[in-house]
Amino acid sequence: MAGRGARAAGAGGDLRRLADACGALLATSAAAKGLFRGSPWDLDVSGSFASPLASELISAADMIVGFGCSLNMWTMRHGGLIGPEATVAQVDDEGRRDRREPAGPTSASSATWRRPREPCWKHWTAAPWPVYRSEDLRARIGREARWRDVPYADEERRQPDRPRAR
Repeated sequence: MAGRGARAAGAGGDLRRLADACGALLATSAAAKGLFRGSPWDLDVSGSFASPLASELISAADMIVGFGCSLNMWTMRHGGLIGPEATVAQVDDEGRRDRREPAGPTSASSATWRRPREPCWKHWTAAPWPVYRSEDLRARIGREARWRDVPYADEERRQPDRPRAR
């Protein structure tokens, strides 16, 4: 997950490459919305504005890595998006710890994720991560990751006797 700090550092391309190396999915905070636009693995916004698919996949993740984002109540839906067994790592230059003690590098400079020879890059890309990326998931993200693609029922039209708000 990338936030305002990742956007300000211009790290979108670097984070895409890291996610590709790890087989990870991508998401942003509301402040970084659109940072991964065009990637077939972009879940769009996390947290309070997340689509049902993004919420489902983020909640099922075994690891969440926040780059330049606070992982606060808004990006993590008051902690409800983090599965009970998930490892949470936070990489930013402010050393924040908002929900849990992060596992992994913290208080890193914004350039940390840009250095492929840095230990964190080697660790994250060499680990035997489970493969989340599949053609079925790619198609599902293409159909369901954005709110504009999520079907809804117009409750107001289904309940004609209900008074309308003015």
